[in-house]
Amino acid sequence: MLRHWVGVLICLFCLAGCSASTAFYLQGTRALAAGDYERAAQTLSLALVENRQHVGALIALGIAHYRQEAFDAAIDALERAQALAPTDPLISLYLGLSYVRQGQRDQARQQMAAFLEQTRNRVLAEQALRVMTVLEEAALSDPVREYVAHSLEAVVQQEQRLQALREQVHALEAQRQLRTYPLIIRSQTSR
Repeated sequence: MLRHWVGVLICLFCLAGCSASTAFYLQGTRALAAGDYERAAQTLSLALVENRQHVGALIALGIAHYRQEAFDAAIDALERAQALAPTDPLISLYLGLSYVRQGQRDQARQQMAAFLEQTRNRVLAEQALRVMTVLEEAALSDPVREYVAHSLEAVVQQEQRLQALREQVHALEAQRQLRTYPLIIRSQTSR
């Protein structure tokens, strides 16, 4: 029954001018944002069936796997994405986090250094530097590695929420200006 509905959805999206990979990607990112990582991984995998080089789907799939603590799968998806988009900071970040969680310090430091070069966000750069400092310690226990990774990801999520709010404010200000502009024209023409 599920296959039937998936087929129907693909046909509807194709008729509407949206590719199935795009439809599955959008569905997967919504599931990822909602915290449904299993569903996100499933739908993002479907997006990649049609378009194996969909960078956004690969990144989102890597993040979904990371959040499910499937670090090998996360690394696989993110390395594929990095081969296609080597300067994307989000890829370096989540590769670094995956390596941190697995205790692979050298790879984690390499990805964190790449993230530092790629990001323009000062807050994220400072937190990544803290993570790199902690990684210099000789031996980190699993709970410490988990804490370090979670702390950096929490800062990333906070910065993403702030950026989304900034974009909403900008859009609202633009709407307000569009609404007041015709009033200014009318008041000038009525004189």
